[in-house]
Amino acid sequence: MSVELSIVTLIGCFIFSYFLSGNFIRLLTKKKIIAIPNSRSNHKSPTPLGGGLAIIIAFFIGCIPFLFLYNDAVKPPLYIASALALLCIISFRDDIKHVPAAIRLIAHFVAAIIGAFVVKHNGLIFKGVIDPDIEYIFIVLAIVTFVNLFNFMDGIDGITGAQVIYLGIAIALILSFLNNQSSYIYISLLLVACTLGFLIYNWHPARIFIGDAGSITIGYILSLLLLIIAAKGAWVQAIILPMYYFADAGYILLKRAISLEKVWQAHSEHFFQRAVRAGRSHAEVVVKIIILNIILLNLSLGALYFKGEILIECLFILCALVGTIVTINILPIKMPLLDLKAKR
Repeated sequence: MSVELSIVTLIGCFIFSYFLSGNFIRLLTKKKIIAIPNSRSNHKSPTPLGGGLAIIIAFFIGCIPFLFLYNDAVKPPLYIASALALLCIISFRDDIKHVPAAIRLIAHFVAAIIGAFVVKHNGLIFKGVIDPDIEYIFIVLAIVTFVNLFNFMDGIDGITGAQVIYLGIAIALILSFLNNQSSYIYISLLLVACTLGFLIYNWHPARIFIGDAGSITIGYILSLLLLIIAAKGAWVQAIILPMYYFADAGYILLKRAISLEKVWQAHSEHFFQRAVRAGRSHAEVVVKIIILNIILLNLSLGALYFKGEILIECLFILCALVGTIVTINILPIKMPLLDLKAKR
């Protein structure tokens, strides 16, 4: 697939996602697929829910040239397409009418089993240190965990879209520095282009929400891309890049588990949600996280120069964790310059 064709496809998918997202606002409103504010909500007005379908539809369309032109990689994308379809259908159904957690979890595991096969197709993450069968189980559990963490973190306007764009660009850069897998670089940037078209409507104040159909399915794609760069030797980068989500969601889940609360139930305890309740706008909180993400990206790229030097790589991970903790603590602090004058 030529660079020119890739660029044209990416631009086309961005435009298609933008117009499709706008049409979804009207369609979902007409069908009364609406998120009604409740005691846990961080929005005040009824808002169409399920707009992530626009991203996924545009993403599938953007994958068509990939399927035709990458003959050596046709099978893995076809497997992934079936997993994405399963997740998207179950998750959109959950957006419309509640689907039991057990059914959703079964779908997540089925998709993860398929995804783990594709990850292993790209190499071993632990390089044979542990039994490949045990590694396969680890990958399945990692995918399911990341998908749900990513979904849990979809709590304020723009946060998921901003995170997808950041991770997609970051993964593409890491792969380019590894001089590897132009096909995965294209997939990463395709996800960025499709999400950007949606984020224009989802930025604070959001006119449409991504819904589980978007956050679950996109979380699945990102989990595979992160595990794939780990399998290609960039395991440090796979840890550092999503550090904010790991820290925020991981801490809250652990806290709720220790308190014997139902960790799968919706809540509003995440640090970014607390910041909004403290009076910060959605935009200000997301911009602070974006600034952290830029720092995390630079740490990830810096760690590439010391690839294989375990102690130095661990130091980069520690710096990323410290930066994340600092960001978590400044989220509730008023910073007018970062507010972008957003009003709700």
